[in-house]
Amino acid sequence: MAKIKLEHGSNRASAVGEWELMPLARLTPAVRRTRTHSGKKRQIVEASIREYGILDPITINSANIIIDGHLRVEVARKLGFREVPVIRISHLSDAELRAYAIAANKLPGVANYDLDALRIELEEIRADVPTMDLTLTGLTIGEMDRLDGRYLAGRYDDLDGDLPEIDEEAVTRPGDLYALGNHRIICGDSLEPSVYATLMDTDRAACCFTDPPYNVRIQGHVTSSAKHGDFAMASGEMTRGEFERFLDVALVNARDQLTDGAIVFVCMDHAHLLELLRVGEQVFSERLNICMWDKGRGGMGSLYRSQHECVAVFKNGSAPHINNVALGKNGRDRTNVWSFPGMIGFGKAKNKARALHPTVKPVVLMAEALLDVTNIGDRVLDPFGGSGSTLIAAERTGRHARLIEFDPTYVDRTIARWEKLTGGKAERLHREPDAATETADLEECA
Repeated sequence: MAKIKLEHGSNRASAVGEWELMPLARLTPAVRRTRTHSGKKRQIVEASIREYGILDPITINSANIIIDGHLRVEVARKLGFREVPVIRISHLSDAELRAYAIAANKLPGVANYDLDALRIELEEIRADVPTMDLTLTGLTIGEMDRLDGRYLAGRYDDLDGDLPEIDEEAVTRPGDLYALGNHRIICGDSLEPSVYATLMDTDRAACCFTDPPYNVRIQGHVTSSAKHGDFAMASGEMTRGEFERFLDVALVNARDQLTDGAIVFVCMDHAHLLELLRVGEQVFSERLNICMWDKGRGGMGSLYRSQHECVAVFKNGSAPHINNVALGKNGRDRTNVWSFPGMIGFGKAKNKARALHPTVKPVVLMAEALLDVTNIGDRVLDPFGGSGSTLIAAERTGRHARLIEFDPTYVDRTIARWEKLTGGKAERLHREPDAATETADLEECA
């Protein structure tokens, strides 16, 4: 049995304690335990011990009765440990030991953090080991998101204003799959299951945030500019029944790529919200809410100019969903009214944003939604990628985006946005064989 003496000094208040490895069978719980632990706390402690072992010795008295460390001992037994490190306190009276047991459980919760130092420490750990599960520190995802200044809403201002110039002729071809750092984007049809299979492989997404076509014409409804043509599908040519079938196919395909408990955000205008709700409530297990994006000023309209868009919130499956809002516990005071300035109005930034896409959403809107219901490193699916705002939001919140976009031009624009933001370079992972080239090759062989 290893035994190490820890000399703390000669005065009574810091007398000798001994560290040793002791069989679990020899430890006795205290008669009265004043500290209780939630299921969440038990999960955190178990995850930490699985990863690191027990580095903080159990405190015991001379009779091997546990003073501090009951939960660690319980977890050690559950994990099959035979012995644990202990430190024996023999210089305190019974009353002093009981008072110390209360203090040992209370004092860690009284401590304050230097938030700047803690943020830097987390950033450096994440940079050294990007795959490390930082919830092993005991911090929640919500707490870490608040600490990391990159994720604060006030830091998003540059994301919609500093946009790249646009090339008119597309470089991307249908079927192209690109890696943008931790993100993936494919040029394809979100109504085709094979496109999802190529994009996701065996991965599954913890969230879906998507902004499908609203089945309205762009010209005269969304914008009066001649810059943008109509979307390739669902641009006012569908009946209500056809639009519902369109949404049904796309959302079923998306659902099949999600984890159990994933949250799904689907944007829609008021005119077609009913169709979305009919479909969404059939495809997903539950509708959690309908959020309203307050743009700050009205857009185009007839009797009333619309100042809002709807975001239906659904849940997939039966597992508990991630909730980083937790009624404001982590400082996220969120309601179902999301007030973020839209791209309506004048100014260079708004003009450039509208040039990227006629219905572009502000990055902060999507980023805040991702912070609400996902963890760092989670995958986020968007089957109607547009100009890539979901991907940019994922980049800035430490999530990993998976996008499908039908129009090669918008894939190019997404890549350009990401490259300008990060300084990285997109890598093409897959390209479908060119039909004309294949025909020429076959004719040459013949």
